[in-house]
Amino acid sequence: MKIKVNQITVDERFRKNLGDINELKRSIQEDGLISPIAVRSIGDGTFELLAGERRFTAVRELGWEDIEVRVYEGELTPLKRRQIELEENINRKDMTWQEEAFLKREIHNLRLAIHGKKTSTAPDAEGWSLRDTAKLMGVTHPMITNDIKLAEAVESFPEYDWQNCKTRSDAQKQLKKLTKTLTRHDAVEAFEKTKSNKSKFLQEMANNFILGDFFEMVRKVPDGFADWAEVDPPYAIDLKALKKDFNNKYVSYNEIDKNMYPKFLENSLKECYRILKPTGWLIFWFGPDPWFQLITDLIRKTGFTLFAVPAIWRKPNGQTMQPNTRLANCYETFFYAHKGQGVLNKPGRSNVFEFPPLHESKKWHPTQRPHDLMVEILDTFSPEGSQGVVPFLGSGATLLAATSCSRSAFGYDNDPNNRAAYIQHINEVYGG
Repeated sequence: MKIKVNQITVDERFRKNLGDINELKRSIQEDGLISPIAVRSIGDGTFELLAGERRFTAVRELGWEDIEVRVYEGELTPLKRRQIELEENINRKDMTWQEEAFLKREIHNLRLAIHGKKTSTAPDAEGWSLRDTAKLMGVTHPMITNDIKLAEAVESFPEYDWQNCKTRSDAQKQLKKLTKTLTRHDAVEAFEKTKSNKSKFLQEMANNFILGDFFEMVRKVPDGFADWAEVDPPYAIDLKALKKDFNNKYVSYNEIDKNMYPKFLENSLKECYRILKPTGWLIFWFGPDPWFQLITDLIRKTGFTLFAVPAIWRKPNGQTMQPNTRLANCYETFFYAHKGQGVLNKPGRSNVFEFPPLHESKKWHPTQRPHDLMVEILDTFSPEGSQGVVPFLGSGATLLAATSCSRSAFGYDNDPNNRAAYIQHINEVYGG
């Protein structure tokens, strides 16, 4: 059915941004109006636009006198009018994932308001459910569930970096990461509330992960206090660019600017030297390129005795982001140095430590190393009962390794997400 364009009135619409009308006008000029717009007869020769505002606007700007319409007769409730508009919009091709997620949620909520919530799984049960919304839109139940969760997350956490999510898939990954973060912080909150009821062992493990900046907090540690220091600083090598899918897997990772890195390393080494005993060992992880010579010089400058052949953590398989020009790297390096007359706990041990890396599904931090590797390193450089310091805790894996091999350790990290993951882990493993 066709009616006059000037017979149609437009009320407030769900859609605020009509997009590129000029492109739509060209399409309509070439192919005509493929789909009619939806209107409701008001009864005095005029019609209220229900759905198809972009097409209506384009046709009006083209100067058309008539337009093809689908007419709804009689009174329509506000919910029914809203339903028609929204369900027509869901077929648009140019919606962003945010628009689509919010639109699906509103359609679902409108259907719930009209039909009520379904309380039975029987085929003829009254009411409305997520499965009904999925069937209405021709999508799967998990998809509609996830889209509604996305809409709720965007609304609840507007400060989150949703704008960098170009696709629904990107947004779903960010939602998964956000959900994991919230779960961890809820676990920490619950842990802190019941901390007094936990075992002394569990309380001490939690207290050993100190939330704060190493350089500020370490001032409270007296000179010559620790037997060993295991230092795993940021490598200043843009780890996020080197690790595939890094941003989708991990909540946060603090890198150091290359220009500030030398001073950062020097200050770290000075504090480690100060708090170590005269026979203390330094274990210092590093990225060889381009820092090998700088770190060698700084360790010696600080006062440590260093044999500049690093120990190697060898992995079964390597990886590379540039397979045509670079061999796959299957090892990581650390220097070991001592203050004064350090003595190995395992004299003559090989400087190669062969252990498979931790599977990604078991990591809560991008640089988290396998438990058995850290136990072996601590056992090589320190006796049972020794006291260690970990300036940059990250995952807290070194604390866990020290506990399991009869050493004591504490350390620092300024990221509450890292501590939350650690607390959640120890509570699950040792909390009972």
